[in-house]
Amino acid sequence: GQRPDVSGLNPGDVVAPGYMYGGKVDGVVYYVCQATGESVWELPSAEHLAAVMATRSRDPTAELKPGDAVAPGFVFGGYWKGIPFYVCQESGKSVWELPRSSPS
Repeated sequence: GQRPDVSGLNPGDVVAPGYMYGGKVDGVVYYVCQATGESVWELPSAEHLAAVMATRSRDPTAELKPGDAVAPGFVFGGYWKGIPFYVCQESGKSVWELPRSSPS
């Protein structure tokens, strides 16, 4: 695994494709997988990160951040167990799929 220099980073800062800096526990740095929310002690191999990048280039939601508008009245909510979900701004409810088209 890789252990990049984290001095000057804040929790939530992206340190590698799909991974962000989580903080420290007893002085030991950990990272958080953005897709699963899982904490890991070491970043995966460069091959794994390259695979993440390849997946992201095919997945239109990969670069979205929670709160990004994805459709009229809907924002990207994030991932739950690796599955993207969306939030209806009007009701605040989470949905797995965006409505195909909104009735005008």
